[in-house]
Amino acid sequence: MILDTKDVNLIPKIAIGVSIPVMIIVGLSFGLQMYDNDKEWSKTLPVNFDIREQKIAWNIIKSYKGADDEGSNLFDTIITQIENAYPNEKILQHRDTILEISVLYIQEQNDVGFYEVKFTFQTYDDVREYIWNVNIETEEIISINDGARKMMNIVDSYN
Repeated sequence: MILDTKDVNLIPKIAIGVSIPVMIIVGLSFGLQMYDNDKEWSKTLPVNFDIREQKIAWNIIKSYKGADDEGSNLFDTIITQIENAYPNEKILQHRDTILEISVLYIQEQNDVGFYEVKFTFQTYDDVREYIWNVNIETEEIISINDGARKMMNIVDSYN
């Protein structure tokens, strides 16, 4: 095979284009593997939100403890449920485990901002997604999908 000079110039660009996503995934995976105590790694999640309101919406979700505001929070409940699904593995430390959190501004009504908080957990054989809408003024949480509803019910019922 004969390479044209244009093709040779593309090789470094392709290598960079492929290596950056791989480094991000490996870095996230390594970050999850650094901690034996799973509650510790939750403090180091790669959450870089552009605006303060996004951080507020994420904090409302992860710290929700049900109507009585006692017991386990929503984030710990999700992690426990995921760990229970993989009883013979340290799934949070697995190299193929990927965690994604996004918070998007979705609407404004009467000067109140609503944010969609999406928590996606991907393992080598499963993807779980939890989606809520959050009113950052009233701290109202609305479950959008079945996974989110299930986790909210667990937090509300078993604390």
